[in-house]
Amino acid sequence: MAARLRAGQFLMANKLDTAMWISRLFTVYCSALFVLPLLGLHEAASFYQRALLANALTSALRLHQRLPHFQLSRAFLAQALLEDSCHYLLYSLIFVNSYPVTMDKGVCCSHSFTIGFLRYVTLLGEIRTVDKVSGAIGSVGVANAS
Repeated sequence: MAARLRAGQFLMANKLDTAMWISRLFTVYCSALFVLPLLGLHEAASFYQRALLANALTSALRLHQRLPHFQLSRAFLAQALLEDSCHYLLYSLIFVNSYPVTMDKGVCCSHSFTIGFLRYVTLLGEIRTVDKVSGAIGSVGVANAS
């Protein structure tokens, strides 16, 4: 129960990262349902668009994280175009209304899977670090009480 509470506290402390992690997991989920059309071919096309829109959401959040406040200027646009997140956002928006092609999903799915997995490992590491620190503090408290 304490590990769940700590995980929840960690996720709430990093709300933007958590939103990106959830959207990446949703991208991987929709990509899998597109490649393996368990619910039918019509639904597979729907999952194709959902995966690209989830990837666009992730890229927009990442771009929001990296750029300063929005200004309608050439310098801001140049800075935005230098970011990888902007390229992923444009990629997703270009292909969202196109005919579903499996190769389009490879880039989004592999990127989302990799970063989502790393985020999960970070979360597990954070929980274990908190457990080790609380265990060490508890053992010091017990030794001092004796």
